[in-house]
Amino acid sequence: GEEATGAAQRLGREVEGELPVELLEEKGINTEAIQKLKEGAETYTGEEVAEIARSIAGKETAEEAAAEEAQEKKEEAEQQAEEKKEEGQEKAEEKKEEAQEKKEEAKENSEEEEEEVEEEDEEEGEKGREKGESESEDSSEDNGRP
Repeated sequence: GEEATGAAQRLGREVEGELPVELLEEKGINTEAIQKLKEGAETYTGEEVAEIARSIAGKETAEEAAAEEAQEKKEEAEQQAEEKKEEGQEKAEEKKEEAQEKKEEAKENSEEEEEEVEEEDEEEGEKGREKGESESEDSSEDNGRP
């Protein structure tokens, strides 16, 4: 109550003494609301004083403030969306790199297994040849007997 009344009266004195009414009205300021507060602020409730004070800036100023706030929120949302997009791209790149690493690892493992199989095949082949040679010698020995 008293604080709002005092503030309203100070505002009225400051504005009245410094700026021409025409200039204030040209800028969309409600000079009638200033006069209303100046003359009867002590008779209004705090809520009424606040409502009149809000009207001082005028409709255009309130709309401009709302438009600026909406624009700021839009820009903030766009920035957050861009950050999330970049974050998603980074995660996708990491997943891609992980997949490539797993693919290379699987290829290396496959090559190692293939080499092991080839070595085993060679060993089996050598054993088979040795066995074949040994059987061949046995049978030639048998064939050489009367």
